[in-house]
Amino acid sequence: MRVNTLIWFVLLVLTGCGGRQMRGIDSSDTLVVKSSPVEKQATGMDMLYRLYKVYGISGDLASDPYCPPFLKGVYYANGMLVFQVEGDTVAIRQTLEQKTGSSAFHLELTGDSLFSQKDLIVLQRKVRQRLALPENTDVNANVVGYGVGAHHLSINLIVNTSESQQAFRKKIIDSPALQFSGGRMDEPCTKEGISGTLGVHLKTTSPSFSVQSETVTFILSNESGTNIHYGADYSLAYEREGQWYHLPINPNVISIGYVLCPGKTEKLTAHLYPDVHPNNPGRYRYFKEITIGDNREKILLMAEFRLED
Repeated sequence: MRVNTLIWFVLLVLTGCGGRQMRGIDSSDTLVVKSSPVEKQATGMDMLYRLYKVYGISGDLASDPYCPPFLKGVYYANGMLVFQVEGDTVAIRQTLEQKTGSSAFHLELTGDSLFSQKDLIVLQRKVRQRLALPENTDVNANVVGYGVGAHHLSINLIVNTSESQQAFRKKIIDSPALQFSGGRMDEPCTKEGISGTLGVHLKTTSPSFSVQSETVTFILSNESGTNIHYGADYSLAYEREGQWYHLPINPNVISIGYVLCPGKTEKLTAHLYPDVHPNNPGRYRYFKEITIGDNREKILLMAEFRLED
């Protein structure tokens, strides 16, 4: 699932804790600023509310057409509101103080190597367009998310190696604003699980699968006499020269809970992503965390399998 992250401040501005509508504020009122980060951020939300009201902004500040041209983005640093701006900072500060009724903010002059959120949104659109091209299917398969931060465009990869970064920069876009994250192929795995306990068992549907397999499947059985609970997440490991390493997978999962009743079985599926990291023949491990009983005791289950030519 691709996650495209934009910063939607309007949701923060229009609602307070618990979804309560915030009080009306007149732009001529002077805000009282407290010292704690939480109090500073609450003041920042009031300031943004005033700014949105004055300019008629209804969406994300960095991309809304009614946003004044000198404003390039906004974020919080230690609770303090930071405006990314371009132009005469003296005049801009005077304007913002008048519109927000406060001086409790920082200005950040963007340009050169300091990217604003508006710059990053433009880059994000180009990335989205180029990833969708048929000739970039191989790179797109490795991308699980990209989003705008305060100063970088975050690119989340399944496999985050220098080679995969180079492929992205060559085929999609090359910019110093890119910030990559994701799994590597050399992260040691020290996890140890068990195949069964207390009447709960995990096993593969086959002792081996093809190296070209996109998925492998497992059977989770419950003969414990009580319910077991688990989520959609799992992890994989592979053996290389006698050492176990994490096999990178898509970290984005649906946050949902499952219940397996006593006497029931469930088929589980793990994705191997052979188009992202060609899987070599050898030993692999599948890890699945469950909880059992009313006290929700955590148990890490493990099933081992092989990939073969």
